Amino acid sequence: DDTEIQTVLEHWLLYWMDVAREIRTAQPHDMLLNVDHAQMIAHIASRVALGEVVRQVRGLMDMLRYLQQNVSMRVAIDVFLLQLPVV
Repeated sequence: DDTEIQTVLEHWLLYWMDVAREIRTAQPHDMLLNVDHAQMIAHIASRVALGEVVRQVRGLMDMLRYLQQNVSMRVAIDVFLLQLPVV
């Protein structure tokens, strides 16, 4: 269902935005939206460059846009998942 896919993509988007915040600030995890995942976010932030995070955020935004268009969502998600960084 497209609504469920959109919800998952939005959660992933917020997660990657937290990773970007972690990379850009040396402050405690006060600014994180996913505070309960602070350790994992810090781990990912220590292993992924900011440019890669920006690429993931853009990819997720593209996926959300594709939901509004006539795109094979299964293929689009497969391509997106294959491009995720290994951490």
